[in-house]
Amino acid sequence: MVFTSFSFLGFLALTILAFCLTPRRRRARDVLPSGKHFQSKRHATALPPRGYVLLAFSLVFYSFAGWKKLLFLLLTALFVWLCSRQMGQVYDNMNNTLSRLEDRKEKASVQKRYRKRCRRLAAFGIVILLVFYSYCKYGAMLVGAISDLLVSLGKGGPITAWEVIVPLGLSYYTLSLIGYLLDVYWRKQEHESNFALFLLCVCYFPQILQGPIPRYRLLRKEFLEDTPVTSQQLCRGAQLILWGYFKKLVIADRLNIFITGVLGSYQLYDGLAFWVTALFSTFQLYADFSGCMDIVQGISELFGITLEKNFDHPFTSRSVAEWWRRWHITLCQWMKDYVYFPLAVSPHLIKVGGKLKKRFNAKVGKAFVTIVTIGVVWLLTGLWHGVKVCYLIWGLYYALFLIIDTIAQPKRLTVRLGIDGDSPAWQRFQMVRTTLIFSVGRLITVPDDFSISLHLFQGMFTHFNPWIFWDGSLLTAGLDGANLILSLLLITLLLVVEHSQVTRGSIRDRVATLKLPVRWVVWYGLLAGILILGIYGPGYSASSFAYMNF
Repeated sequence: MVFTSFSFLGFLALTILAFCLTPRRRRARDVLPSGKHFQSKRHATALPPRGYVLLAFSLVFYSFAGWKKLLFLLLTALFVWLCSRQMGQVYDNMNNTLSRLEDRKEKASVQKRYRKRCRRLAAFGIVILLVFYSYCKYGAMLVGAISDLLVSLGKGGPITAWEVIVPLGLSYYTLSLIGYLLDVYWRKQEHESNFALFLLCVCYFPQILQGPIPRYRLLRKEFLEDTPVTSQQLCRGAQLILWGYFKKLVIADRLNIFITGVLGSYQLYDGLAFWVTALFSTFQLYADFSGCMDIVQGISELFGITLEKNFDHPFTSRSVAEWWRRWHITLCQWMKDYVYFPLAVSPHLIKVGGKLKKRFNAKVGKAFVTIVTIGVVWLLTGLWHGVKVCYLIWGLYYALFLIIDTIAQPKRLTVRLGIDGDSPAWQRFQMVRTTLIFSVGRLITVPDDFSISLHLFQGMFTHFNPWIFWDGSLLTAGLDGANLILSLLLITLLLVVEHSQVTRGSIRDRVATLKLPVRWVVWYGLLAGILILGIYGPGYSASSFAYMNF
């Protein structure tokens, strides 16, 4: 069930109705012998009635993808929950044992022994999750590759691949569950005792398809809040949903027509046409992905739930490192917390870095650690997106820029060249440069075939053909002149809105201060824009969101 379908809108309306009609939880309190009231841990961690409504509708939403996928999700969630409970029991036993000891050496020995047990449990859970993930993601492809190899060697006929279950949101909830297990192991949070609450955090329907990737301890708090539903909350959520649909249906899907037109017949184009495609692809992905995040966050606002931000105005970034602090924030934060930092403090890596420091100098040792940590993070990020060569090269592409930025420190070069790094002109140049770097990176993965990407790069950097802007060449890619001009105006609108939000704050807050008729004009105008300018209707199937395939 895609967010752009009418069936989803009907499903969402039923969910909101059931959520609003369900009464809030009564604040149950236990009584001490003295007569004082207090809220016990049992009541504090109990899922409120409206939480059960969200859980029920989330499971119904997931069941539309098939009962096998739902069963797979339930078994995976149950397995991780049991692993975390077992770790919690080990830590409880450790604390009980430590409370009876006084000798420091004995305590250290006990802690080491119990932590080793938890490490094994966490490692077991993570390995099983990765096996599930690899089977679902790459099982059919692996069987197909083995079959082709056997046929080419003349060792037999083709092998028929079995039906592989690929659950919705597999890549997202797998990362979330791995992060949860590691947090329990590192004792950043306690294990979850309430399976219903745990399951809701795993399968919450707005974010299961495309993120954001939640940190369990933050999402858990939101579901326990049980905030009242207000008209202001419903209005603000609906406004954000409208803006998300506008970005998806009006901007992203329109640009996607041009992009698929060029890449589908890339032999017919050259030079600047590929640069236009790269830029359009960047804005298309941003409008698509951030539009989905606006819809997800808007739906959550309807229920009084605040999700983590996944985009923070990336086009204002002045470096590649800053871009990835503003783009797909939850994925980058996950890689930072659970891959980069553990790897950077790894005793083995530090030991090798120390040896290089002694043999050469401190810079070499530090550079080695930087190259390894950033390289591993971005290779894994590339593999998360896909196992094709283009995704691995994409990961190495960004790793190279980030390593250069970390080791070479370009700021020193600007100082030596006498460039005023705080001047508006230089800052704008950095923003344009960063956007172009990302746009070139888009052409590594968008064609889904690196041989095509090489053809595009060759054309981009060896041919200069400005006449395509007036000889009608660009009009053969699927968009007529009016829609091409409209696309440029919509990209401009997107950048103006982004700049306004950075310099003047939330547009929704500013619109809320206007008089009622003006507010109606703004929001009904946005709705009219979706209905009139949106890419949908007979003969056209709205494209799915770009990151739904992960």
